[in-house]
Amino acid sequence: MHKLSTEPVQDPAEFVGREREIVQLTEALAAGRSVCIVGPPGSGASSLLIHIGQTVDLTLDVPPHVVSLDLRSVRTSADFYAPILRALGHSGDDELALGQVLHPADAPPLLLLLDNLDTPGQGWSSLIRSALRGWINTNKLQLLAASNASLGQAAPDLQAVLLQVQLPPMPEREARTLITSFFERLSQPIDAADINTILAVAGGYPGRLRR
Repeated sequence: MHKLSTEPVQDPAEFVGREREIVQLTEALAAGRSVCIVGPPGSGASSLLIHIGQTVDLTLDVPPHVVSLDLRSVRTSADFYAPILRALGHSGDDELALGQVLHPADAPPLLLLLDNLDTPGQGWSSLIRSALRGWINTNKLQLLAASNASLGQAAPDLQAVLLQVQLPPMPEREARTLITSFFERLSQPIDAADINTILAVAGGYPGRLRR
């Protein structure tokens, strides 16, 4: 039996809904903007972050090199820089090393996905955020982040360079499709009355619907 998880959705085939937000994020990235997806726990911010990273090569004219990092794992500055540099095929573990990789004019575009912006490890320092601001302002990289708290709470020093996209509850049509898809993967039928009960209890946030 297929077990349903409350962890972020990793399989793009299992991602359902957020159609309006996908268009909004894609248009922002295509325009060169960096963005933070903000929503309460269960809103699907991390799942949407992952989904955009998995599909951006199909939606942008120039597919970027996508690198993902969970900020909870950043205990030191090296924990931030080293994984990014490795993903780009380079060695090093500091700001200088990444800056050298990003400096050439013909360097491929980089889209950096940062999850859990509101609960980072202690290595997520003001120095790292300052470097990111500089690279974003000079178009060396784009940033797409996910946070359960507003930018003003999670990273006020990035507010000037990040567009904030708030996740409301999903429209009822999308929520119904999401519930139906869950039970289809379980090969179990569900009737309209049961769907109405789930919606009444859980509202329109994907994580809450799963629980």
